[in-house]
Amino acid sequence: MENFMFNINQISSISFGSGIRNQLGSALAKYNLSKVLVITDEFLKNSGLIDDIIKSIELAGINVCIFEGAKPENPSTIVGNCAEFAKNERVEAFIGVGGGSVLDLAKSSRILMSNPAPINLYFDINRPRVSSHLPLILIPTTSGTSSEVSHGAMVFDPINNSKHGLSGEDLAPTLSYIDPELTAGMPSQITAYTGIDCFCHSAESLTSGFNENPLTDLLATEALRIINNNLLIAITDGSNHNAREMMSLACIWSGIAFDNAPPHLAHAIGHAIGAKNHVPHGEAVGAILPSVISWAANYKPEKVRMIADSMSLQLNDSALPNELGIKVGNAIRKLYLDCGCRPIHQLINENDIPIISKIAMDDLACYCVPYPISFDLIKDLIKKEVTLQADY
Repeated sequence: MENFMFNINQISSISFGSGIRNQLGSALAKYNLSKVLVITDEFLKNSGLIDDIIKSIELAGINVCIFEGAKPENPSTIVGNCAEFAKNERVEAFIGVGGGSVLDLAKSSRILMSNPAPINLYFDINRPRVSSHLPLILIPTTSGTSSEVSHGAMVFDPINNSKHGLSGEDLAPTLSYIDPELTAGMPSQITAYTGIDCFCHSAESLTSGFNENPLTDLLATEALRIINNNLLIAITDGSNHNAREMMSLACIWSGIAFDNAPPHLAHAIGHAIGAKNHVPHGEAVGAILPSVISWAANYKPEKVRMIADSMSLQLNDSALPNELGIKVGNAIRKLYLDCGCRPIHQLINENDIPIISKIAMDDLACYCVPYPISFDLIKDLIKKEVTLQADY
């Protein structure tokens, strides 16, 4: 093995399986809780999807209060509102039930239970904070963001119109309850966006320039294989239990993979597109991924070949990095568009490319890019992707 150094972050307890949500109450009983906060959004609360979870908690003799104010790309104000609600209710645990934005809200608002507000203070990665002693339980209703198994969260800053990532061990859940049955009602569009996000996490962690390690390689390649074989099925046939279950599993592997080797340039650019034009996160990162990975082949050809193998692409052993990058980039681009995601020229205005490139340069994900970056490189990669997707 090549002589290199790495660290492995072990995340918290994961419980996986169809119907496992009904066991949550018995798991919480050991914490001797009297009142917990369930964080969700208005749609999920009204849909009845979380009723089984609340019932399981209440059967364990634990009182439940609900904060249903989660929004896509939660602004920092909602994080503050949720924390204030939790303090007023004197809750003893946080339970997030929903998609990535809901889970991120549970993580970020919990920070304010043991640290001064507002959450914007902690956009500075060097600012210390105290870990909350309150248990954090995360239950996803989508399969893609991996927020339920990672120690990161995203918050939108409405004042500066920018997205910020929070990271730290205090954001790792105490328990993750992953029940594929909860994803069965996901609309095809949300299935596509979250599934492509999961693909991006896996491909970028595999090619990450930070903390390269064999665990990430193992989990990311398996996640890519699962997504390649199941995402289109889950989109076209949402009731296919096997596809839903496999996508939930891929989401776990991908989350552990990128928790140890973080995503890089596609997420930096995707965050910028999302902040500028409020594009769904999965589309924003997926739209630029083909060119990001294609360029990575010049620096990490062996890792890009792993992506090719996971997608069952036929390549000559003697293929040069440029040829490898083009073929893998084309395959990722086809998957992205076949999922029904919009081409990048429908997500951005060409005149905005310099602005998006500048925002991306300041994103923390740029620290993990596996090759030298510049404003001009980012701008050129975006322009290249606009041209290539226009041909499809």
